[in-house]
Amino acid sequence: MRNYAYVALPLLIALALIPSVASVSSGCFADFDRFYCSAWTDKPFYSPSDAGKLTIDLKNINNYTIRINNLTITFPWAAYVNNQWDGNSTITLNTNVTRNLWMPEQTVSFTVPSDGRFPSALFGSSGSVLFRYISYCPSCRAGGEYQQTATTFGVVPNSFLLSTGWTSMSNYLLFADILLATLAVLFLVYIIWSRPKGMPRITPTP
Repeated sequence: MRNYAYVALPLLIALALIPSVASVSSGCFADFDRFYCSAWTDKPFYSPSDAGKLTIDLKNINNYTIRINNLTITFPWAAYVNNQWDGNSTITLNTNVTRNLWMPEQTVSFTVPSDGRFPSALFGSSGSVLFRYISYCPSCRAGGEYQQTATTFGVVPNSFLLSTGWTSMSNYLLFADILLATLAVLFLVYIIWSRPKGMPRITPTP
């Protein structure tokens, strides 16, 4: 069992070096209300000045109607620039969504900034979508009042190992990390399996 631990630990470290690029999130809750909501980008990776689209969905899984007032989208690079906020937007809906149905799917266009606000980390950064709505729950304490729930989405920079540029130093560093970790795993496997298995036991003859 100990030998397997020697192999598993470096392998887990190597796998941990590979970031997740999932941009979809689901499940959002308020005090009494439940929804299935998701937000995802149209590409797995982005470079500065790239144009993209964010798609937003929400399903009402309650047994009563809700009315969605608006959505507020905040991107990872949101900041106060040139005397105005940049990187966020609001969509006004004022739409009723009955039980077990989806709201009208929303698409938001965006442009990745070319300055230092764009995340440079391999894991990227998260943005958020805030839903403001009225719940028509007949038995809920907050029924008929404005409520809010939220979900998140990821934006990953185009410096990941699987990107198509190979112009960033971070690409080479990440490749070197994974290569070294893989070689370390192979070396440990070789050492473990090449060790003597022990001398055979000799049973004395009577």
